[in-house]
Amino acid sequence: MSLANDTILITPGSGATLAAYSPASGTTRLQVYIPANWTGHLVETEPTYGVMLPTVDSVANRYHWELFNASSSNLTLLVRSIRGMPSSDTATSNNLSMRFDLFRTTAVSSGGTAANTESSSTLAPNFSEWDTTQTALPAGVTCKTVLTSITTGAWLGHLFRPTAVPATARWDTVMLGVVNRNLGDDVNEAGAEYRAAKRIILHSNEGIACRQGTVASTMSYQWLLQFTAV
Repeated sequence: MSLANDTILITPGSGATLAAYSPASGTTRLQVYIPANWTGHLVETEPTYGVMLPTVDSVANRYHWELFNASSSNLTLLVRSIRGMPSSDTATSNNLSMRFDLFRTTAVSSGGTAANTESSSTLAPNFSEWDTTQTALPAGVTCKTVLTSITTGAWLGHLFRPTAVPATARWDTVMLGVVNRNLGDDVNEAGAEYRAAKRIILHSNEGIACRQGTVASTMSYQWLLQFTAV
């Protein structure tokens, strides 16, 4: 988008002005605007965070992770992206297709390994800021892996991970390891959120959790979640 290079009166006599841009011809004036969303943030100004989850082994019915927003955070979380990535740097003889179910949760889960914040360790879940000048996440926002149990709310849908054999050809599974678009696929380019459906929203004392289906494999999975906090 070009920068404004002129202004026009929007209410004659009031002194209010509106940003405008004139193309090279100089004969047409186009209004210049910056989109905002329902939270009052201009595009690309929302505090945005990622949480990277280390490799979790495939086990039937295993709870792989939960992202939870406790009331103490005083925030609302908008889940922008959920990506599942099969490990492609370890050999395995069993590349069964996998199913993962996503659930809304209504209380924080039991058990599991809690995420660090801004850590350089690759061995535990880790929250990171997309912009280091934004406000740090409060302790009320948590993420854990390999949970013992969850407090299940609504079933949001399931994700399938297709087979790719042999192990050396698993690159296509990685490429397909992206959540279905109607569940919040990655749309980070400027203005994309105004063309897509509403995000999964986690209000106070709400979370989202992922459980593996009844089929096990010898594969392992990493997950990358991205969300904004407003």
